[in-house]
Amino acid sequence: MPPSDSTSLLPNPAYPPSTGEAFTLVEILLVIAIIGIMSAIILTTVGNATQDSRLVVARQQQAALQQALNAWIAGQISSNTISVVRSNYTAASDKLALVGPYLGATTLQHFQENTTNAAQVRSDALIRTGRYLQFSAWTTTNFPTVNLMP
Repeated sequence: MPPSDSTSLLPNPAYPPSTGEAFTLVEILLVIAIIGIMSAIILTTVGNATQDSRLVVARQQQAALQQALNAWIAGQISSNTISVVRSNYTAASDKLALVGPYLGATTLQHFQENTTNAAQVRSDALIRTGRYLQFSAWTTTNFPTVNLMP
């Protein structure tokens, strides 16, 4: 048996005894990884919610434009035949100006400020989603619609 060294059993002041209250490096790295995963999930959810709300606004704007188009048609049919109204609609190069009186002033102004091409009606929400509104052709078999284009 080797001689016992009694000094090795004494506490070393440079290394205080562990009380078990400190975090290990593995525990800290695990917490950081969990926080990173949770923040990535939250950011994705917030981004999706923002995109979804813009799409809802785009659909509302599509409905408003469709109502204005329907009101224009109803107003025109009261004093003209349907073939004359269809001809006027087809001949109009700027359909937004055609239905403009049936939109609210601020809505019309917002569409006019953001629309650079008469065939593609745009708004802030539509621009952010990469979409636009388009008036369909009016054929003899169906009434025109406002379509939300990709």
